Amino acid sequence: MAPSSVTSGHSRLLSGASSNCFLEPKTGLQTKTGATSAKMMINGCSFRSNVSGSTNAAAAVAALLVMLLAASALPLSVRASENKLLPCTYSGLKGYTSSSSPFKGLRLHWKVVGGKTVKIDLRASPALSKGWFGVGFSTDGEMTGDAIVVPSKSATAPKILALTGESGSSVAESTDWTPAKMSIKRTGRGASLKFERTASDGSIVTINPKGKNILMFAYKTTAWDTNEEHDKDAHVMVDFACNPCKRPLGFLFCRG
Repeated sequence: MAPSSVTSGHSRLLSGASSNCFLEPKTGLQTKTGATSAKMMINGCSFRSNVSGSTNAAAAVAALLVMLLAASALPLSVRASENKLLPCTYSGLKGYTSSSSPFKGLRLHWKVVGGKTVKIDLRASPALSKGWFGVGFSTDGEMTGDAIVVPSKSATAPKILALTGESGSSVAESTDWTPAKMSIKRTGRGASLKFERTASDGSIVTINPKGKNILMFAYKTTAWDTNEEHDKDAHVMVDFACNPCKRPLGFLFCRG
């Protein structure tokens, strides 16, 4: 039976049959033996087991093996540290107030209109827009929800996708969600994907224009193919309520 998990601050406590294990966002592999404890880090998480009584190296190694087996039974969403809140800064684009970047070469610009509609402009650099790139909205931090992508360098219309899992067979074109005011524009500075979202636009994922949302970003330098892995992706949290233009003197930097 897989151990249960309880979130506590920035760590998760795993209650197993005979040990406690804390998951923390660290990397690498480390073992440590001592009089009362053994510790290791696996899959980006730090595991610590308390051993009562006399402890030697063999007992510590045995404890670590037990924790390794427990870690392998955990779902990826527990083992990995994702969905962090992205910093929000000024957009600099006319008609937009805010922006965040999940990784170099890709930046999301947005503006909330009337408290209900989110205007979005996803900008990709020339290097990232050679193939396909896009953004999705997740229900639970996993690859479940809806996405909109620019499928190729020559595409004139986006693809709207329904996502039900990680595999290629779990990705299909959506027939329920049609984002408003979709467009693709290419310049010497890369490509732009524009669209608008509301809380009642037919998507699997109901967005929150006044708060945090889990978004998925990805790209690949070749044309869209559901059977091929992306080059890079990120599952992160974006706060659409963030508006730097409302900060003191923010109007001096905003064009929104």
